[in-house]
Amino acid sequence: MIQETTDQVLDYLGRIDRKVDGLFNVRVVANESQVAGLHVSDAQQNAEINRIKERLDRVERRLELTDR
Repeated sequence: MIQETTDQVLDYLGRIDRKVDGLFNVRVVANESQVAGLHVSDAQQNAEINRIKERLDRVERRLELTDR
């Protein structure tokens, strides 16, 4: 009787462990996706800032506001 109860408890704990592990994996993948998205967004912002800098440099040169 005790062995049967112990087996049931271990089986139940094993199922809980598998569910928690599955949830953990889903959360890790979601976090990795978010971080990847942030890297893409950062790269896009840097590219846009570089384009704005180039345009500003061109305007300054045309208006002779710079020594370059």
